Amino acid sequence: MLKKLISVVLSMHVLVTTVSAIKIEIAGGNVEPEPIAIVGLEEDAETQEAVLIISNDLERSGLFRVVNQSCEACTIKLNGPQIQHWKQSGARYLLLMHKAREFTLLDTTTGTVLLKSSTRKRDKRRAAHDVADQTFKRITNEDGYFNTHVVYVETVPGTKATKRRTRLVLIDQDGFNRTVLTDSKKLYLTPRASDRGSRIACVVIDDNAENRWQRGASAQIVDVITKFTTGILTQSMLKALSDKYRGHPVQMSYAPRLSPDGSKAVLAIAIGGNSAIYEVDYEMGRVKQLTELRCTDTSPSYSHDGKHIVFTSDRAGKEAVYRMKADGSDIERLSQGEGKYSQPVCSPRGDLIAFTKQHRGRFYIGIMKVDGTGERLIASGSIVVEAPSWAPNGQYVLYAVTHGTQSKIAKVDITGHHTEIIVTKYDASSPTWMQALFTD
Repeated sequence: MLKKLISVVLSMHVLVTTVSAIKIEIAGGNVEPEPIAIVGLEEDAETQEAVLIISNDLERSGLFRVVNQSCEACTIKLNGPQIQHWKQSGARYLLLMHKAREFTLLDTTTGTVLLKSSTRKRDKRRAAHDVADQTFKRITNEDGYFNTHVVYVETVPGTKATKRRTRLVLIDQDGFNRTVLTDSKKLYLTPRASDRGSRIACVVIDDNAENRWQRGASAQIVDVITKFTTGILTQSMLKALSDKYRGHPVQMSYAPRLSPDGSKAVLAIAIGGNSAIYEVDYEMGRVKQLTELRCTDTSPSYSHDGKHIVFTSDRAGKEAVYRMKADGSDIERLSQGEGKYSQPVCSPRGDLIAFTKQHRGRFYIGIMKVDGTGERLIASGSIVVEAPSWAPNGQYVLYAVTHGTQSKIAKVDITGHHTEIIVTKYDASSPTWMQALFTD
């Protein structure tokens, strides 16, 4: 049983093969990408770079197709935009960048101004992402996700003299501004962000820890901005749990997730060969057991409002998705399909649950409604796909893909029609999506 639990923790390194962009929908029937032209009215380098960043953001969403800008209308200044030129070129929308931080969005069909705005972001890339977010919102009526971040586990290849190393890395959602968060002296796994704030929960494996209570796999919290790391379970909590179970030590604490407001954490704790779900109020120093130690309960995740927790359990013989109230009451089974379900995570919109599924030798990323109905599989492969994480707008899912010894992270929309690989410097796994961390 213990080997099974360790396998649950270590199996969360995951890649995909080449994926091509296809037409995408936010909801409902299929929708062709909207053609949009993006023109910088200033010739300075910053404005032209902003045009490129915005173009990449919108195209990578799968909802937009950027129209070739090599036409006569590109030279038009703001005092007389010839909308007809752009309409004839096939652009439904025209985004004019006056300066890198000021812009106008027009509908070429009607000639009307849809949005005239600016961005207060001082960082040029964040400013461009903000413009893309505002444009996305105005046209789709859905929040953009371009000014967000991703934390993942990076695996650095070894050499003849060194072993492979892992560490946590932060990037912008488009792969830029890479920042290493942790060193490689310990093994970091399964980072999971809260809906708000800069802290993530993760598993750290440190067999050389001086404190015997913190050896092996332990759940910890890392602040992405300060890079400060602290354990979720204190030494006194761990000793109290051991005493409660007649001296059986806590074998590991793993699969942690923070509550939406970041004040609590829910995680799995293995004792005596089984694991149960516990909630830790690490600010008040209290730990509460939510499920019984009679099977393997793991991968808990709070609902968007913190009132429920979804988790995986094999209590009925095979792994399935369950839901309970945040106090551990009213446990109900959600998944009813064939195969093994794991790693459920609730959408920040409160309408869906993403999960990993394994069936007949294939792996899938799927989504279901919060009552377990309406299951749909949105990504799959004979290679391993796992560890779903929601975009802050609830319309896209990051996941990890593994093929042999290689691992990457990918993004798919909730219909499964548009998938892409996120470019990273080294192998990447266990992604978690974060809200915008910086205000400048």
